[in-house]
Amino acid sequence: MKPLAKRFLVWIALLAIVREMSAATIRVPLDYSSIQTAINAATNGDLVLVASGIYNEAIDFSGKTITVASGFYETGNSTNILNTVISPPVNLSGVSAVSGESTNSKLVGFTITGCSGLNSAAVYCYQGSLTISDCRIVTNQCRGVIMYKSHSVLHSNEIRADIAYQYDPIHSAQSGPTIEGNLIFASDPGASRDAIYHSTTEAATNLQTVIRSNIIYGRLQGEFHAGGPIHHISHNLIVIENGFGEAVMITGGDFGLKIFNNTIIGGDFNVQLNATPTFFNNIVAFAHYGVSLGLFAPRPEVRFNIFWQCPQISDEFNTNGNTFVDPRFANTNDYNFQLLADSLCIDAGDPKGTSDPDGTRADQGAFFYDQRYQAWLKRYFSPSILADTNLETTVWGTTADPDADRASNLYEYFSACDPLNADSNSQRLQINLVGTNSVLTFKKSKRTVGITSELQRADILPIWRPAAATELPLTDLGDAFMFQAKVSNVGKDRQFFRMKVGFLP
Repeated sequence: MKPLAKRFLVWIALLAIVREMSAATIRVPLDYSSIQTAINAATNGDLVLVASGIYNEAIDFSGKTITVASGFYETGNSTNILNTVISPPVNLSGVSAVSGESTNSKLVGFTITGCSGLNSAAVYCYQGSLTISDCRIVTNQCRGVIMYKSHSVLHSNEIRADIAYQYDPIHSAQSGPTIEGNLIFASDPGASRDAIYHSTTEAATNLQTVIRSNIIYGRLQGEFHAGGPIHHISHNLIVIENGFGEAVMITGGDFGLKIFNNTIIGGDFNVQLNATPTFFNNIVAFAHYGVSLGLFAPRPEVRFNIFWQCPQISDEFNTNGNTFVDPRFANTNDYNFQLLADSLCIDAGDPKGTSDPDGTRADQGAFFYDQRYQAWLKRYFSPSILADTNLETTVWGTTADPDADRASNLYEYFSACDPLNADSNSQRLQINLVGTNSVLTFKKSKRTVGITSELQRADILPIWRPAAATELPLTDLGDAFMFQAKVSNVGKDRQFFRMKVGFLP
């Protein structure tokens, strides 16, 4: 390498070290009395760390790539979110990003409240972007978050519109936001106010909008056009609390929008598609019409959805993998829309689509049913028990038998049994002599992932080998099948049988 090139690389390395060393933590009010004066003093890469208190000011990121955070950023203690409050003067936004900021500018762990003004918002991103996380945006007389020509990321926030003012919690125009893992309340979810309003024109084709894994009370309304990236609305729980209006209303767009794996509850039409998105793997329940399509050609693609308790739904939707069956929610009275073990939504999504995180075929709805052994353990044993390694061999380990019914936890999982309640002998491997055959009856769960099983026999213990018997389903038990297999006894004085269960390698 030439000496000049070597000196250039050394200079780059030294510059990186200087930049890293120059990143500072500026504390409010220890170093500066207000958040804004701390931001003014900050340089790119700095952390502005704000102590608990009420800050009656409006703050502006001023184009800087910095993190402005409460003590939650360091401690993870949610009381820091509750006790670190930004409440600006009248007719001002609480937090602004209007100078070309990127999502590397971050706002973490505040309560933003008391904001007001027709053109204001608790957080206002105009041609600037922020990553906003772990914030409470509540009791504001204006919109919660406004985004215009912004790529902001919102995750793990609580965003509520004030009940007395009919503003959107989230209002997005000409933007490509990522809205993920938030709790979002419209001002009046019973009257189908917009919880999220989004609009992109056909000219804004380089933007991607992702609305994923949120709990939304109120309407999601938008117009989505895509000449480039595909827009996604997925894995959301969307609830309208009485029978009026729509839960999802797509007012315009094209095949650049995919709406999938949502659980959509309530409303009148529930889902109104005045556009041509792809709509699949959703659960739509407790609405008059279920889904309504605009007069478009080509029509939206609606496939592999469940429509339940939608009395006026058209029969045209009872095809293409769509069904009208009970999704078997855990507890609708408590707004628990997770799936029970015998739900027909499990493994019923589009077989050509992306698999669930447990590696199985996609379920329908927002909440997939985890079929892995560790998830099964968590359904029966508390976190404190599972954390106690002294209890592994006697309570929660794979070989443990806490209910003393001679079936290990792993076998209970395999056979869809309760590890804390002793099962009858009929739940395990049963052997009956019928003529010259041994007839074996056993139970297998429908919902086991990562488990291998083999029916084995032995003439002399402990020499086991495969029984080489055909296993035939006998009875559908909902969450399991009862199987039967026949093994010839011809030429045998006696035989031993067992079901060997283990994890896949």
